[in-house]
Amino acid sequence: ATLRDVYGLLAARGEMEISLLINLAIAFEREGEPAEAVPLYELALARESDSRAGSLGLARASLAAGDSARARSIAARMTAEADGDPGLADGSNDADVGEAARAAATSPRRG
Repeated sequence: ATLRDVYGLLAARGEMEISLLINLAIAFEREGEPAEAVPLYELALARESDSRAGSLGLARASLAAGDSARARSIAARMTAEADGDPGLADGSNDADVGEAARAAATSPRRG
């Protein structure tokens, strides 16, 4: 079965918990299909808007899919949300936020 088959089966059964959505999106990314991951991250965030894993994944997949503007926007929002924690704001205590912010900042300005 392909990832699309698995997604279709789970969606038909209504079994789309946020952790499953994020893990399926990660699987699409690992298969080199970030554009397929984006809507899964969006769905996960629609269900749990403060999901750091969902936001980080969406930024990463958006960047890999060529939407660097969206990735920068997400990284900026996450950095701003971490404003109360100086360690998080510069990414020193959260490698993923720092990585997403650095990748988005150095990416060519497309999309």
